[in-house]
Amino acid sequence: MKWMIQSELFSIYKRGLLFLFLTLCIQLDAQEICGNGIDDNSDGRVDESYPADIEDYLILWLKADIGFGGGIWLDQSPHSNDATISGNPTQISNGMNFNSAIDFDGNDEVYSNLPQLAFDGTANHLVIFAVYQPDNSSTSQGIFGNQVGSGVSNVNVSNGNVSMGVGSGDISVPSFFTDDVHLLTWVVDEEDIVEGSSSRIYRNGSLITNLNYNENSAGSVNSDFYIGSSGTNASSLYLDGKVAEFLIYHRTDGNVSLNANQIQKIESYLAMKFGIELSKDYLGHQ
Repeated sequence: MKWMIQSELFSIYKRGLLFLFLTLCIQLDAQEICGNGIDDNSDGRVDESYPADIEDYLILWLKADIGFGGGIWLDQSPHSNDATISGNPTQISNGMNFNSAIDFDGNDEVYSNLPQLAFDGTANHLVIFAVYQPDNSSTSQGIFGNQVGSGVSNVNVSNGNVSMGVGSGDISVPSFFTDDVHLLTWVVDEEDIVEGSSSRIYRNGSLITNLNYNENSAGSVNSDFYIGSSGTNASSLYLDGKVAEFLIYHRTDGNVSLNANQIQKIESYLAMKFGIELSKDYLGHQ
């Protein structure tokens, strides 16, 4: 009997060690993918490494868990492109996978002045990541964009379809959007003005569609870039749902702001954080 008790205790001890080992492995793996750091809320800025440790060409980084309130949403990128709050979006804790989120009620928006995104004929390369969740996927909603007058550059969701537009180019395709949490990745490549430029949109790492367009038809878009709506003209749409994290990488010298490997690393960081299943492998930053 004594031997049986000792054996059982030893078995429990081994299971405890295994649990601690697996917990440590999960924590180390998350740190590898997400980056390390400690949030320092004293000044509304985050004190941590950048998403997947990729800082170059990051011009806007909005996080729902820090820097939101008092009429502004503080930019966590190195450039302080703080966003102005319009309406009454609210910060909610445990909004997405135990992380905070900003709740938009269909009349709210935030915007950051980013004149470099005005599609002025330069060789722009733009990558946008948005983690969002619609409260009602059956209605037409604007996720983000800058739009005024004849100018347009935005991404919308309507009745489960996703649409994107740049200038005179516009495309809408079925993408089976539901009320779940989604990761949208939008890549705009303006490397060749004469031959045309391209725009591609991904959901949870999977390509939905691409669009070729003439960037010279983009018109005069607003230098204020909007999150929670598609822009500022009469036909702009608003989001009824939540946004948890939003990033923009941008480069204007004819080279890509992020390569395919870096895009996959940032998608992995966001997917791990918000419990999103990617259609591709998860990559760490190393």
